[in-house]
Amino acid sequence: MRKTGGRRGTSVEGLVYHRLLAELRPILLGGRLDKIHQVSDLEICLVLRNAGKNHRLILSASPSHPGFHLAGAAPGRTTGTPSGFCLLARRHLIPGTISALTQSGWERVIHLHCVSRDELGRRREPRLILELMGKHSNLILVEGETETILGALKLVPAEKSSVRQVLPGRRYVLPPAGERLDTVSVTRETLLGTLRRIVIDSFQREWPSILPACFTGIGQLGAREICWRAGVDQRKKTAETTPEEMERLADQLLAVRDDVLNGRTAPVLIRAGAAPVLITSGTAASGQGLPQDAWIQPLGHLPPERQEPCPDLVQATAFLQEQLRSCDDTLHKLQQLRRLINQSFRRARRLESALSMELEEGKRAEFYRRCGELVLANLNLIVPRTDKAALT
Repeated sequence: MRKTGGRRGTSVEGLVYHRLLAELRPILLGGRLDKIHQVSDLEICLVLRNAGKNHRLILSASPSHPGFHLAGAAPGRTTGTPSGFCLLARRHLIPGTISALTQSGWERVIHLHCVSRDELGRRREPRLILELMGKHSNLILVEGETETILGALKLVPAEKSSVRQVLPGRRYVLPPAGERLDTVSVTRETLLGTLRRIVIDSFQREWPSILPACFTGIGQLGAREICWRAGVDQRKKTAETTPEEMERLADQLLAVRDDVLNGRTAPVLIRAGAAPVLITSGTAASGQGLPQDAWIQPLGHLPPERQEPCPDLVQATAFLQEQLRSCDDTLHKLQQLRRLINQSFRRARRLESALSMELEEGKRAEFYRRCGELVLANLNLIVPRTDKAALT
């Protein structure tokens, strides 16, 4: 069993997950959980059936590509032995149904609510919580009524974190959100006041790094787009921002929020390179550029050749996650190949050193033969137990 990883992580924004959940609810709600597979150390696959169709929901707590998506086919690789967490999830979730899909505000914390029965037939409501926090990503199983943690992919004892422990038997608490404002409920006046305070407190920083630290659901990609739509130079320091520019920033941030809440989206896949990544209904074919992110609307601050429209976020995130998983698989194989090559190289160097010593010794073979003949011919002249003899 191995962990996925090895590349710089990608992080889909919380506002994108908000729309993705809205698209997934008609597909998953009411679905019957049939199987749970262990895909890798940090990934599990939920196999469920709803409306006469089978669906595979991949939940990943990988540090390099955390997320969740519907897989079009069975995962190409699975571990031979399920982990303890996988067995625990099977025990508490199967047989069961998906009753709700929720999100903690616009944070990257997704709740998958289930309804199942225990061995005595009593109703229980366990919940899978997927925390998409880069290297701190985790998948946690919680008892719904008491909020008691039943298990987690990554246990976090006090030795690892003094702020928040994730251990069986403890009460589940959300990851600390810091001082960020809730983008969903913030008013324009509060938003403008926060922007003015930022100018005072962080006058030498740039807006694309400030906005994600102050408002939930917004990442670097969304922050750059908000700056572009507001006509604010991304490289401009906050201290150089005029009051008019701050008002435009606030208006554009609220406009993005309203578009997300009202479903005014046209999803795009963001990638590197210049080759197109064509995504059509039900199929996806990749070009040369590796997908990097997905967003709810076309981005004005990025060139059009780096963006491809998608039918919906379900297909966009599925294609993104599968490509990133494939990239991680390739990197893992390259690391294995590099390790085997290095081992073979070191072994060859040691063999070369040993053979070189034997070759040097072989160059004096005739000299040693003559010495041996002399010794054998004059054994009667050599003093017993002596360690040397001189030829005169």
